[in-house]
Amino acid sequence: QASSPSTIPRCSPSRTSPLLSPAASAASRREVAMPSKRRNNGRSKHGRGHTAIVRCSNCARCVPKDKAIKRFQVRNMVDASSQRDLRDASVYATFMLPKLYMKMIYCVSCAIHG
Repeated sequence: QASSPSTIPRCSPSRTSPLLSPAASAASRREVAMPSKRRNNGRSKHGRGHTAIVRCSNCARCVPKDKAIKRFQVRNMVDASSQRDLRDASVYATFMLPKLYMKMIYCVSCAIHG
């Protein structure tokens, strides 16, 4: 009676199943998550599924709006020599010329290298 099928000890089906490979059975036991380089994955879209695209100011690459690097470039409206001429010809003693504020949008590559 020791050789009857009801008394033979059996292993768990996950180890002996021919359908599951050893790698698949290991993955089914525990979920392995890939490590994340950044907590926000390089984006600031938290909870939004999709964001609009913008073009890079340097290379015209399409970049998601929340991933693009935004910087203000502040310049004088006129160059230094013309500024001196305007100051000499001006009636006002202290006349401040307005500045030009440009919002520059860069892709990650141009923000690093360009």
